[in-house]
Amino acid sequence: MGRKTNKILSIIIGSLNTDIIAAGVSTLLGPGELTFSGTAQIGPGGKSRNIAQMLASYIGKGKVAMIGRTVKDPFHLWSVPFNSLRKYGVNTSFITIDSYKKTKKLPGLALIPVDTEGNNQIYVLPGVNNDFLPEQLEKCSELFQSVGSNGGYMGITLELPLDTAAHALTLAKNFGVKTVLDPGGIDARTDYTDLLNRNLYLIKPNEHEAELLTGIKITGLDAAKDAALKLFRYGIQHVLITHGEKGSYLISGDSAAHIPVPVIDKDIIDTTGCGDQVTSTLIAELINKNSLSAAAESAVAAGTIQATRLGIQPVESSELKRFMKENE
Repeated sequence: MGRKTNKILSIIIGSLNTDIIAAGVSTLLGPGELTFSGTAQIGPGGKSRNIAQMLASYIGKGKVAMIGRTVKDPFHLWSVPFNSLRKYGVNTSFITIDSYKKTKKLPGLALIPVDTEGNNQIYVLPGVNNDFLPEQLEKCSELFQSVGSNGGYMGITLELPLDTAAHALTLAKNFGVKTVLDPGGIDARTDYTDLLNRNLYLIKPNEHEAELLTGIKITGLDAAKDAALKLFRYGIQHVLITHGEKGSYLISGDSAAHIPVPVIDKDIIDTTGCGDQVTSTLIAELINKNSLSAAAESAVAAGTIQATRLGIQPVESSELKRFMKENE
């Protein structure tokens, strides 16, 4: 797919990973423990890559571009996330593909055990994702310009070098691209003050990420409002905090609302990618010119559906519409 940008409505920036999943293990292990259980699965991953794939599945081929970095390793691990993006119609021409002989690095990997209750652990090995540097973005200015002129959005996570994330936000601001930050990949040892000060349209943390960013433990809507007030001081316009089975909290200006998880007649089997599904659906609904409150409600419903699926299986617009209508 070439570097045509005129129809692109969203830029997604961040990591491409290959997920190695141990599905259905009997328990999530502690130090020194061993289990013989579960089945191995290999699939595409990386929070930003997940969001790009889910978004393209929702709004259509040729409307989403991803910027990132990978490497052609001898085990062909790189091809799993890259080819999946192409399959769903994501423009991959802005992804830099390194030579393994030169870098001697592997692509990003994630090791994910998932127990029989759907709980997981995620060990992310960044690999060549750590070489995604700000100067790579300078080659993408025409993409930012086009998305800005189309009234589009940029989605970004924290699974990339901080300087690169900051530069991406600067470019988005310069070209009039609204930014949604999903702080997945947050590091408790890192100061994100500079990043949060860069004209964010919306931030979508889960309860753990919100506590790391604000110091406030999220116990319900009142606590979410207090956390949002701290985030508003950075100039962030809107806050959507997800809270697992308790739903989400949308705080926008003086308004605050609890969005409950909808009732679903399927078992929760894997929470991997649920937050990514929320972020992608939120961006998609905003691109489709829906109100923020309606977009957030749809996003929470899509994240709930994703939890009933093993691995990353994007929720499409048509099935979400049916689900929302059934739950009116």
